Amino acid sequence: MSLPLPRHQRAHGRAELLFAADPAAPQGGARLRHLYQAAPLRVLFPRPEPGAWPEAALVNVGGGLAGGDSLSTLARIEADAAATLTTPAAEKLYRSLGEPSCIETELHVEDGATLEWLPQETILFDGARLQRRMRAHLAPGARLLAAEMLVFGRAARGEAMQSGALFDSWRLWRGGRLHWADATSFDAPEAALARPFGFGGAGATALLLL
Repeated sequence: MSLPLPRHQRAHGRAELLFAADPAAPQGGARLRHLYQAAPLRVLFPRPEPGAWPEAALVNVGGGLAGGDSLSTLARIEADAAATLTTPAAEKLYRSLGEPSCIETELHVEDGATLEWLPQETILFDGARLQRRMRAHLAPGARLLAAEMLVFGRAARGEAMQSGALFDSWRLWRGGRLHWADATSFDAPEAALARPFGFGGAGATALLLL
């Protein structure tokens, strides 16, 4: 008689940030008007250079994500404000026992506002299963620079991503209308990464929106 696998405790981190324009700051400056954080996701605020935009660093204090874990981030940049959101280290996706790890990001940038979304890379260990969704809502006069990097396996220790799954979805609205959409999906990474009209044997991929 086979017994079901034990259910492990799962981590569900969340961060919410709202930046508003600060008349006392240099042009394009901002101040933090709302912050919510739930472990294992924490937000740090490095001291900016004089005249620079405020910066927020999202930290997963758990060190990585296992199957069934999730992280969600909601950021809103109000009119005429500017901010940079980043991470201090790569996000690691460990081998899953079956459930996917989920990362959800929702960005709202109002008229005259600027947001830089520049996290470090996400590393998918062999056997990792990732579902990632990015949603960006821009006003007609908003500006967004967004970059995301995915690394397949751990090349330094000779590990390739031979099993696992990926679903990576992007949606961008401008002025309430869907402006751009893209998605990447596979559940047989060894074949998908090797295809000449797919990843062509690449060990990493990146997406840049400007």
